[in-house]
Amino acid sequence: MVNGTNAKKIIMYETPKLSPAPAAALARSDSGTEEVIAEARRLSRGKDFALILNPSSGIEDRLLPSYINAAIRRSDNSLRSRSFALEIMLFVSGTMNIGNAIERASARGSEFIIFSSSPRILEALVSRFKLKIVRRYKLKLHPEKSSRIAIIPIRDDKQR
Repeated sequence: MVNGTNAKKIIMYETPKLSPAPAAALARSDSGTEEVIAEARRLSRGKDFALILNPSSGIEDRLLPSYINAAIRRSDNSLRSRSFALEIMLFVSGTMNIGNAIERASARGSEFIIFSSSPRILEALVSRFKLKIVRRYKLKLHPEKSSRIAIIPIRDDKQR
């Protein structure tokens, strides 16, 4: 308890440097997503990642914060999953249950969001599968407004 309240613990971190900056785009495929997802998994190694996500309402607003939260967890050696990409998916989906995260955030149709660790990876997927880019997302932090961020722990699904 803080000052007689039931406040959560808030931890402050310096914003990680986004170099190279992650890239995201809403894309469309005429041949479905299975091959694109398989290639994205193959590209997701170490700090590199590519996620093919369901373009559900508001998910694009959670891409950069999810990336930053996962980067902080990686730097603290406190990842909940074995891969950086899966950690991002946990935050994007708003759950810490891996099965639920995959169910909520995985792409299902011909239109999906590609979220990658760099523009190079995004463009490789677009080129290889001849994807049509519907919209590109600008993922950027304002250095004066976002030099520090607060992390509030997300409760597990069992606690909800």
